[in-house]
Order: sequence, then structure tokens, then C-alpha cells
Amino acid sequence: KNLKLGYDPATGKADGTSIMAGTKTGNTRLGALAGLLDNSDIEGIETYINVSATQIEEIQIGGMIGRCQNSCIIKNCSNYATVDAKTENTGSVYVGGLLATVVGDNSEVISCTNYGTVQRSAATTKGNSFLAGIIGRVGGNTDDVVISDCVNKGVIKTTVNVKNKQLYIGGIISMDNTIDTGTYSVIVTNCTNEGKIECTSLSTCTNGMGVGGIIGYIKNGAKLSGCINTGTISKPKNHNGQTSRFGGIVGWSNTGKSIIENCTNGSSSDNSLGAIESSVQTTATDATLEYYGGIVGDLTNGSVKGCKNYGSIKTLSTTANIHEYAGGVVGVFSGGSIENCQSYGTVSVASGTNTSSAGGIVGTNIVDSANTTGTGCSVGAAVSCGYSANAGVVVGLYTNTATSTLGSSSSPIAISGSASVNGTTATASNFATLLAGSSAGITASGVASGLNTIWATFE
Repeated sequence: KNLKLGYDPATGKADGTSIMAGTKTGNTRLGALAGLLDNSDIEGIETYINVSATQIEEIQIGGMIGRCQNSCIIKNCSNYATVDAKTENTGSVYVGGLLATVVGDNSEVISCTNYGTVQRSAATTKGNSFLAGIIGRVGGNTDDVVISDCVNKGVIKTTVNVKNKQLYIGGIISMDNTIDTGTYSVIVTNCTNEGKIECTSLSTCTNGMGVGGIIGYIKNGAKLSGCINTGTISKPKNHNGQTSRFGGIVGWSNTGKSIIENCTNGSSSDNSLGAIESSVQTTATDATLEYYGGIVGDLTNGSVKGCKNYGSIKTLSTTANIHEYAGGVVGVFSGGSIENCQSYGTVSVASGTNTSSAGGIVGTNIVDSANTTGTGCSVGAAVSCGYSANAGVVVGLYTNTATSTLGSSSSPIAISGSASVNGTTATASNFATLLAGSSAGITASGVASGLNTIWATFE
């Protein structure tokens, strides 16, 4: 309790000499306070000691703790130092500003803050990478891990070329990798990411890729409520030959047990906050899919309720092999539900290929079973796509094979006069023609086109 590690009281900053470096071969747990914390409580700890690891097969390194297990309580703690995984070999790497991994039931992380840089700076690797501002990964047979009122202010980044493995990055948690035991494995409430997340260089990450302002990947049973992302998410270089998922709150939700409710990306007063941007791509030898969502990049399953996006989404690639799908709420929707969400941030996709799209709520709608979603939502987003037929104020592109209805007659999607598609402003007389990309053929509210119906009203 109430310790300051690596701190110089004369300057009020790091002492400039204390470091912790792991260099041995083999699996390692490393943290400035503890490598392993088991059934313990800590409170009021501040760490200023840079932590790094090199030439290690599997590493769990945290600014404060390597691994936490079995009913640990971590409260009012802060990390100010850099946490850097420099290893280049094939083992999995877990890196967290506070903790690398959490396993076991009933642990809590309360009112903790990361100010330090969290990174993997190796040149190349075939190993899995998990990086986050607070907890690198929650995994194992784990229930009731609660993270509340935590903040990441530090930069999270990687320069590594990931080959044939996984990469997940989150402002708070990189990945929920728990086993389904019947209850929520992870509960995240009132957490905030203010730090920049940057994926500098990646390739052929075929086993999974997700980046989120709060969580990179929800695999099983996470519940998020009241979380905010104001940090930017950027992808300056190619992600060649893989599916990349980027979301203001969650990169990829892949389970029906996930709930993302009352979360906000960006700020109503400044749309540069919470911005998601992919820079110009010059080459792509393999076909690459990229999903961008103001709230969730890829909603395979789960519920998104009462969320708001104000952050701008901008992709700049014009390379034919890169296919980009962007939505104000969800980039690619293939299951689950979206309810009472609001979309106000700009959604702009530069690609002129017919396999790219932009939508005010959903970039691309892909469903294989009957689905009704989007009730109670509202849109005031400016939407544009280089392939103009695949831009819509609600949905950019339909590729579904089953009946899909967005909104309902009793709770239609509200379109405001601040919404536009490819420069055409929505009005009471033309909004119905702008609801979906023209290739969908939807021309009026409540009128079905093939498999698809959108219920909407102009307000």
C-alpha cells in the first residue's frame, strides 16, 4: 500500500536509473512490483520503472504486475513508465500498462491509470501479441473479473510484422479469452481510453486481428457499460493478406454473450477525438479486408445498445486488393443486434472498388439468418465512398442471404438534416433514396427490396 517505485521525490518524476529487464530464455512473468500476484490486495502503488523483455519465448510483462490470479484487488494504482516487449521469437506476448494477464475468478481492478507507453517493438515475430493500457489479456477459466473507473492515457503501439498468429490491442483490455462458464467473465464499467493506439506495420496476421479503444477482441462473455474512448486509432501501413478490425470501443465482438451498452466514442464538441484513420496504402499483394466501426469494427454477435459515435472514420486506400468497410456504429454486421444507437461522426471511405462501402450505421450488412435490428437509432453522419453506389445514410452495402430489417414501423431510424451521402444532404423529400447504397434498391421507408427493409423517418 502507498508505495512509489523508481520515484525521485526531489523532482517528482522517475529517478532515471531504475529499470527492470528480462533477458533469459523461457517463459517469464515480469512486473515492477510483482511477477505473480496471487490472492492479494494492493492499493496506492505508483510505478516509474521501465519494464522490458528480450529473447524470451513467452512473456507476461506489466508496468506493475506480470500475472494476477485468484481474487486479487488492485485499487488506485498508476503506472508512469514504458512497458516494452522486444522479443522476436515465436512465443505469445502479453503486455499491459498495469497488468499483463488476469486469470481466476473474482479479481477487481478499480480506479487505476496508465500514463506510460505500452509497446511491442521487435522487428518481426511469429508469436501472438496482446497489448493494452490496463490489462494485456483476461484468460482461462475465469469469471467475474471487474474493471471499473480505469483510464489509459498512454500510447499503445506495435511496429512488429505479425506472421500467422494473433494481434489484439485495446485501450483497457486487449482480449477476453475466457472459457464459457455461464456468467460474464469480464465486466468493464466507466473506463476511458484517452491514449493513442497505433499499428505501424503488420502483415499476414491470419489467426485474428482486432483493435479497440476499450477492448480489442471479445471472445466470450464480456459486458461493457459507460465506457468512453477519446483516443485516436491509426493504421499507417499495410495489413497485407488478413482481416483487420478496428472499433472505437471494440475491435471485434464474436459472442452472443457480449453486451456493449451506453458507451461513447469521441466527443460532440470535437470530432477529432475518437478518430479512426487508415493511411494511404501503396501496395497489397494479397486481398485484405479491413473493417472500421465507430463502436464495433466487426459485430459477428452480441448486443450494442445506447451507444454514440462522434469520432470521424477515414480510410484513404485506393489499392484494388484492399477492401474497406466502414460504419458509424458497426463496420461489418453479420449477427447480434444494434439498438438505440446514435451516429454523428463522418464516415469516409476512399476506395473505388465495389467491395468497399460506407454507412451511417452499418458499413456492410452480412447475415445468414433472419434479423431485425437498428430500432430506435438515429443518424446525422456525413457518409461518402469512392465507389458511390456503396454509400448509404444507414447501410452502405448489403451482401446478406437472409431477411434483414433495420428499424421498425413503431421505432424507425431517425435521419436528421445533418446527414448526407456523397455530398447530398438528407431532406424530408429525398432521405428515403439515401438510406442504403443504390445497389440495394431501397427507395422508400418501409419498402422491402429483395431481402432487405429499412424503416426510417426524417426529423
